[in-house]
Amino acid sequence: MKRILILFTILFALSNVQGEPVQSKANMKRVELIGYLRTLEPMVKNYPNGKDGKDSKKYKEGKLYKQYEQIKRKVQEGILYFYEGGYANSYRRFVDAQTNTEKLLEELSQSYIERSENMLKSAVEVLDEKNKLDRDLMDISIEFSRTSKYRKSLIENRQPAVSNRHYDPKLYHYYVSKKTIEDSLAMGYKSLGQAKKARVKGLKVEQHLEKHQVLKPEMRKYRIERYLASITKCKDAKAAALNVFRLKYPYENAFIHANSPKEDEIAKGVTDLNDELQKKPRKYAYDNYPYLNKKKLPAPFDQRIPNKYRVDYADNQGQVYTDLVDEQLDLKYYPKQKENFKEIQEKYKSKAKDGGSSSQPSDTSATPDTPEPGTNP
Repeated sequence: MKRILILFTILFALSNVQGEPVQSKANMKRVELIGYLRTLEPMVKNYPNGKDGKDSKKYKEGKLYKQYEQIKRKVQEGILYFYEGGYANSYRRFVDAQTNTEKLLEELSQSYIERSENMLKSAVEVLDEKNKLDRDLMDISIEFSRTSKYRKSLIENRQPAVSNRHYDPKLYHYYVSKKTIEDSLAMGYKSLGQAKKARVKGLKVEQHLEKHQVLKPEMRKYRIERYLASITKCKDAKAAALNVFRLKYPYENAFIHANSPKEDEIAKGVTDLNDELQKKPRKYAYDNYPYLNKKKLPAPFDQRIPNKYRVDYADNQGQVYTDLVDEQLDLKYYPKQKENFKEIQEKYKSKAKDGGSSSQPSDTSATPDTPEPGTNP
C-alpha cells in the first residue's frame, strides 16, 4: 500500500512539473499576442487592404482587417482555455494565432515598403506642374546651393521695394529649408533601405531548414519581430517624406491663418476694412474650428500634405485616420470654406485696383456661413 501511495505521489509530482512549462509558455504567448494585436489595430484600420486608406471608413470589408479579426477570435479562444486551466489547448490556439499574425505582417510590411517608397518619390518630384513655386530636389539643390548666383541675390542688401527685388519672395523658404529638405530625404531613403533589409531577414528565417523541418514558435517570433522592425523603419521614412512636404509647401495652410471678414465688412472697401480690423481684434478662420490648432494641425486638415498621404500622417502617430475626421470636424464644409476664401481674396484684389471703392459687390454669395463650433453644417 505504501508503495502504491509513493508511486502516485511521484506521478502527481511529475505531472505538475510537466504542466508548469505549458502554463508558463501559454501565458507568455498570450501577452505576446495581445501586444501584436494592439500594434496592428490602427494599421489594419488605416490600410484595410494594404494599399491605401481611401476606403478606410469601410475597413471592416478589407482583406487584412478580416485576417486581423480572425486572429483576435483565435486569441480569445486561447484565453478562455487558459482561464479554464486547459493550458495545452490554450497554447495550441496561441501558436495558430501566431502563425496567422506572421502571414498578416508579411503582406502588411511589403505594402508599407511600397507606400513609403511612393511617398519619398512624390516628395522628391514636383507635385503640381502648374505651380510655379514647386521645385523638385535637383532644382532646389542647384538653384539654392552656396555657389549659385540666385542664392547670392537672396542675401544681398537691397531696398524692400518690389521694383528692386530680383527674386520671387515666395521662393525664399527654399533658401532657408534647402539643407533640411536634403537631410530629410537622405534620412528617409536610409530608413527605407533598412526596412527592406529587416524584411529580407524575416523572409530568410526558414532558408536553412530541411524539408521535413517546420518553423518553431521561437523562429516565428523572430520573423514577426523583423516584420515589425521593417514597418517601424517605414514609418521613419514616411515621417521624413511628410517633413519634406511641410517644408516645400508652407503656404498651403495660409487660408486657415488669414482674416475671415464678414459680408458687411467686405462691402466697405479695402481702406475702411483695414480701419475696422485695427479697432478690434483680428478674427481668424481657425477660430471657427475648435479642433484646428495653428501650430500642430490634425492629419485631415494639414493642406501642406497631399490628400492621399494624410492617412500616413495619422498612422505614424498610431491614430486611426477616420476617427480623427469623425470626432473632430465634418470635412464636407472644409473644401467649401477654402474655395470661398479664394473668392473673397479676389474681391479684395479687384477693389485695390479700383482704388478701394465702397460700392456694394454684385455677388456676396462667396461669403461662407460660419457654423457654430461642434455642430455639423
